[in-house]
Amino acid sequence: MDFGIDLPTSGPFASTEAIVRVAQEAERLGYAAIWTYERLLYPLGDPVGAGLPEFYSSGTYEPLETLSYVAARTERIKLGTSIITAPFHVPVILARRFATLDQLSGGRDPDCRNCRLLRHGLRNRRTPRRCRKPCAS
Repeated sequence: MDFGIDLPTSGPFASTEAIVRVAQEAERLGYAAIWTYERLLYPLGDPVGAGLPEFYSSGTYEPLETLSYVAARTERIKLGTSIITAPFHVPVILARRFATLDQLSGGRDPDCRNCRLLRHGLRNRRTPRRCRKPCAS
């Protein structure tokens, strides 16, 4: 069984220093992957009185840009996104962004999302045509 850890990309502990520190420590400790997510919409106030944690109303670092930054500061830990809100992105651009991350990181996409996007016809001339590793999808 492999374990991964979520990067501090939102909330009071989110900073570039914290993101890199967590990523490097996770790699040093032998974690399999580091993960981030995307959140585009934020609640205004506390509409239901549920006492939402502070990080729900704070900004969130963009996931692919964050993983690209972390890829440059780590060597082998896999880089993953748990949530990408695909309808908010132009499909070809999203595929290119995943392909770029795949190339810059040396193929460290843990679930081969990039391969699936490229195989489903979201290719263009500037997107690499093949992943760096074979995938089961």
